[in-house]
Amino acid sequence: PGVLRGYAETWGARGGWRLATGDTATVASLMTRLGVRSEVSARDTLASGRASYTLSHSDQMLLIDADGRVVETYGGSAAIPQMVADDVRALL
Repeated sequence: PGVLRGYAETWGARGGWRLATGDTATVASLMTRLGVRSEVSARDTLASGRASYTLSHSDQMLLIDADGRVVETYGGSAAIPQMVADDVRALL
């Protein structure tokens, strides 16, 4: 939880965001089910000696209903805010 909290703060994810993690196989399975494509785009070693990497992934947003079903997929940063808001209101 602490690592995810730090990640959220770094990237400006505020209230309402749900960040999840798990073992590598579980995360990969979820990403596949949601249609998220990703790849490790850079590897580095920090001054502390700890390994670090950058994960590049598809830019998309998903609207998921209370039953965990993907209702709509949006083009991430290209999503039209009013369209997303209308879809959320319709879902509620």
